[in-house]
Amino acid sequence: MRNQRAVLAVFTALAVSACLWTAAQATEVQVTKADLGKLVGSYVSVHEDRDYAVKVELQEGRLRLSMTKGPAFPPALLIPTSATRFRWEGEGMAPGLTVVFQVNGGKATSLTVVQPGMPDTVMKRTD
Repeated sequence: MRNQRAVLAVFTALAVSACLWTAAQATEVQVTKADLGKLVGSYVSVHEDRDYAVKVELQEGRLRLSMTKGPAFPPALLIPTSATRFRWEGEGMAPGLTVVFQVNGGKATSLTVVQPGMPDTVMKRTD
């Protein structure tokens, strides 16, 4: 009985930690238009088995992502959780989908699409 309680306590602590981590990651933050502007551009997948391309645009002070090659998804909103990390929100999008930009020399050079349970997709900037 004591072992069962100990196991239950461990699982409860892990579940609470996961929920707190998820909540912290999901909190929207403010990012300046100048910083958002560094991320605007066109990106293509570096993976031969994933022939994807996306366009990131700044519209009304928010980043929007459109698939220009690959699976047909409607344009999606990118919600900032840091200056370079965004939740990808839109119709038909998997929960937990995240876009992380790599910035060098004052502009994004690539982005990584992160989806829990799936391989990351790295995309290089083309413009």
